[in-house]
Amino acid sequence: MADELGAVADELYGLPASDFTAARNAAAKTAKAKDRDLAAAITALPKPSTSAWVVNQLVRQHPDDVDALLELGDDLRSAERARDPDRIRSLSRERNLRVPALTRQAKALAEERGQPVSASVAEEIESTLTAALATEEFGTAVRSGRLTKALVWAGFGEMPALASLVAVPSPAARPKPAAKGKSKDDAAAKAAAEGAEREAAAAAEAERRAAEERERELTEAREAAAEADRRVEELTATVDDLTQQLEWAKKQLTSARREAKSAARLVRDLS
Repeated sequence: MADELGAVADELYGLPASDFTAARNAAAKTAKAKDRDLAAAITALPKPSTSAWVVNQLVRQHPDDVDALLELGDDLRSAERARDPDRIRSLSRERNLRVPALTRQAKALAEERGQPVSASVAEEIESTLTAALATEEFGTAVRSGRLTKALVWAGFGEMPALASLVAVPSPAARPKPAAKGKSKDDAAAKAAAEGAEREAAAAAEAERRAAEERERELTEAREAAAEADRRVEELTATVDDLTQQLEWAKKQLTSARREAKSAARLVRDLS
């Protein structure tokens, strides 16, 4: 049944959002004649949120771009595990350019299909693409093209179950079974590796926030410098104006003194 359900999901989550419910009900009705369990599973498939639908379309229409993003996520996680700050910074800059660009591409794709994308939906799309870089599980969920809602990853806490993110996990999205007889040492090593990865992710997030703070301070400093320049220009203009007034006053004073002397001479002559 899993393969049949996956095939139905692939078709449904590739349809225009407005057609989803009717197509799902029709597929369930068709399946009911042969397999009631399959029909029930189809009926239970949730309609994707707008942001999830947009990302699903992006995966279908531009798979190479999505794969390139997920490869960037692999590289970034590898750099974080290796604690390579230079590479982390370089890849983080690439992430900060590529995610917004892919978000704009997804938005344009949706609008071409008659689906408006609000600012809040665009934020959810960007959040989902950012989360796809954070962990392999999130990347696999996005690549499945069967997302039901937006993804959010803060860099800590428990990972949500794939079943809550993807309508029907694709074979690549299904979690790998644990090896039998796995030793406690292996489990401890895995836990340590996961802890290190979370720590590196938290460090990268802290660095990102610090960079944002530095950028904010630089912006404020530039604004203060611009305001100071403007004030200097105003005061310079005021000084120039006052200098001109002073020169005029000096000339008037000199003229008045001459007139006073002339008047005094006239008074003496007439006396």
